[in-house]
Order: sequence, then C-alpha cells, then structure tokens
Amino acid sequence: FDSYTLGGAIMHDLSDTMTVQADGRTMHQDWGYGTYSHGYSAVHLSTDLGGWDVGGFVTFQNYYGDSGLGFGAETRTAFGNLALDGSVGYVEYDEGDYDATQWRVGGAYFFSPNFAVTGDVAQTDIDGDEISEFSVGGAYQLVNNVAFTAGYTSTDADNNGGGGWEGDSFTFGVRFNFGGGTLQENTNDGAWGAAT
Repeated sequence: FDSYTLGGAIMHDLSDTMTVQADGRTMHQDWGYGTYSHGYSAVHLSTDLGGWDVGGFVTFQNYYGDSGLGFGAETRTAFGNLALDGSVGYVEYDEGDYDATQWRVGGAYFFSPNFAVTGDVAQTDIDGDEISEFSVGGAYQLVNNVAFTAGYTSTDADNNGGGGWEGDSFTFGVRFNFGGGTLQENTNDGAWGAAT
C-alpha cells in the first residue's frame, strides 16, 4: 500500500523542568482495492529529571475506523552524540472489543548537530496479533529548520488465528521546526513522538 501522513505538535514550557504538548496525525492509506484512514490526537505531560526526561500521555486513536482511548509513558536521555528514547502504550478500542499494547526503544547517533542515523525496535500486540518491527534511517536538517527524514522498516507479524505476514516499508518525510534549534536539540528536548 501507499500512505500519506500529515501531523503536527506544539510544546509549551509550564516551568523550568515541566512541559505540556499537544500533537496529532492523520494518515491516508491506499491499498489499490480500497482506502483507509488512521489517526490520533494526544496530550503529553513531561518533566526533566536532570539527564532523563520522563512523561506520560493520553491519546484518542482511529485504527481502520475503530476508535480507541489510550495512555502511555515515555522517556529519553542523551550521552554525548547518542540519544536514546523509549515508550510503552496501551489502547482499548470500541469499549473493550479489543486492545493493543506496544513498547518501543529507539536511538539516534549524531555525526553533526544536524545529521543523524536512527534505529528502533518495537513490539505490538493488537487483538492477539503480535507485530515486531525493526527500523533504520537517517535525518538531516537544513539551516532554515527544515528537516528531511528517510527510513526502512522490516515488519514480521504472527496472526492470532494462525499464519502471519511480513513486510518492508520505506518512508520519506519533511518536518519544519518552528522556533529553531538543531536536529540534535529538537531530538533531545523537542516534541515527543510516542503516541504515534
């Protein structure tokens, strides 16, 4: 399938160490024989514990037309040019008909403040189906705060009813960071992406 997404986030400092964020995204997915939409909106609250940022979020989800209410936790830290992050989330769809749990661990290594290679691993259990994802990619930000991203994801899914499927995804993106900051600064202290 081909998919196109549009999203945004806004973050506001509540104090020297605490932030609040609102974000959302919508996706149009074309399978050739039909189209679907997915999306989410979320609110995050996070704090800086001195070396580690930790936070939580609540989210509304749309997954193949099913609505879901979820929550999760997220964290990140940096060691020199290496940035690490992780999250865990839970969503219940359509008043308990089925649910989803996901954990994710990711990282980025910065060769310069505006160029990084990235990678992550995620495990999702949705309605009894287990989905494993491994991703690698890169990001480059121009001096005008426009960042370009590219990535590859390998997916392996085991269906609850037997069988399964595998897939390869290639993604390309463009992001504009209002308010400036290098790619490394925005990764270490910018908008959270765990609700995605």
